[in-house]
Amino acid sequence: MSELSQQPFYELGRLHDSLLAMSQATTPIALFEQLTSTLHLLTEQQPIVLYRHVGDDALRLVYCFPARRSHHNYPHLYRVSSSDMLANTHLQYYELKGETGTWGYIGHPPLNCALHTRWASLIIEIASQRLRILKVEQLAKRRADLKRSRSLLYKDIHRCSSIKQILQYHGERLCHIFESQGIALIRHNTLSGFGHHPSEQHIVDALVLAQKDASANEAVALKGKCHGGLASKLNITSAERGWLCLFRQNPLQPPLHIGLSHSVHQNYWLPMEAAMVKELADDLTMMIAAMDATCLNQQLAKSNERLQRLAHTDPLTKCWNRYYIEVMLSNLIDSNASIAIMLFDIDNFKNINDTYGHTVGDDILRELTRVVQTTLRHEDHLGRWGGEEFIVITNTTDFSTNMKLAKRLCDIVSTSFFNIPFPVTISVGLAFKQPGDQLRLLLERADRCMYLAKMAGKNQVVTSEI
Repeated sequence: MSELSQQPFYELGRLHDSLLAMSQATTPIALFEQLTSTLHLLTEQQPIVLYRHVGDDALRLVYCFPARRSHHNYPHLYRVSSSDMLANTHLQYYELKGETGTWGYIGHPPLNCALHTRWASLIIEIASQRLRILKVEQLAKRRADLKRSRSLLYKDIHRCSSIKQILQYHGERLCHIFESQGIALIRHNTLSGFGHHPSEQHIVDALVLAQKDASANEAVALKGKCHGGLASKLNITSAERGWLCLFRQNPLQPPLHIGLSHSVHQNYWLPMEAAMVKELADDLTMMIAAMDATCLNQQLAKSNERLQRLAHTDPLTKCWNRYYIEVMLSNLIDSNASIAIMLFDIDNFKNINDTYGHTVGDDILRELTRVVQTTLRHEDHLGRWGGEEFIVITNTTDFSTNMKLAKRLCDIVSTSFFNIPFPVTISVGLAFKQPGDQLRLLLERADRCMYLAKMAGKNQVVTSEI
């Protein structure tokens, strides 16, 4: 029988149960609790301490078992704050390996039994393997969650029009993935945040310091009032930079009980987590660039629409201008559409301008347009031909219908108020599209009729179809 097969433990069955519990631990904390309690029994009730490696040579006491043992009985256990101090104590300690090197050390007062020491080494090796597996599983799950979240980000490119909306839709999910309490995006010196994060001024101050250490390919830990934060650049354009910041309130391995505190550097982020934050920053950069492009396209579309309106619309009266009237009439003349046109102008308009000024004249043109527009049917169209001349296009050549509309226009205009002491009237020339007609001929007929209406006494309709 080998040396290890002898019964160095209080009961091999209990040892088997403890090792099984460690191998099935689902969190690092549960693993540490089982490990330290097992070692406590193996070492004949000796206190077990767990030191976390927190950067460079620094160590931090994060757990001891039993938790309520008086500190003054083993003061040297609680004063260790570096690897050198641990090596110079009389403690018996073991390395606990993590996924990226030494996670920390487990120590206890020295044992007189070499067999117990060998058992302790074996148990700690099993715990180290389980710890690495837990970390890999945890990071793999978070990376998978991040991948799903990145897919959702891409799908929301057209739904989100601002950074605030990005955080509104995705902030909670991202904080959960990165186990952070808050997230902030800074662009154009403006902060948009989700969850708990430092003030904008504290973040800006921390980023000023971080820029000295940050590169385009790495995330950088924040300092000062933003201790526990991690920032990555958003390289939106060559001339514009932004920042993605995530914040944690607790270091990677928080204390499992209250022990002696040490003022040492604490790590809040694993290297793989920093790489994941950089990936997220790259995704957000693409999303912001896409939002900018969408916004620019929308602005261009609005500008084009405005230019199109300007190209089609008379700036004073807001009805069609002469250019657009000619385009529409040319298309209608070349088609099989049945149309009629009413060419009219304001009677004695020059006298109105000379007497009351062009400002009053412009007001009359605008009010006349409003009055006529409210009188026309939905399928009729009004345009300003030039000066005080206007054209109405109707979609029918029915003589009675067009004559009634033209006379109604004369009546309504003459009875409307235009803020001058006498009525405003119009003279209308009505012409109908003929087979084989041309735009020039149609306009000439309408113009001739309008002239005859004026010669006949104004404020009336004359048509070529009699």
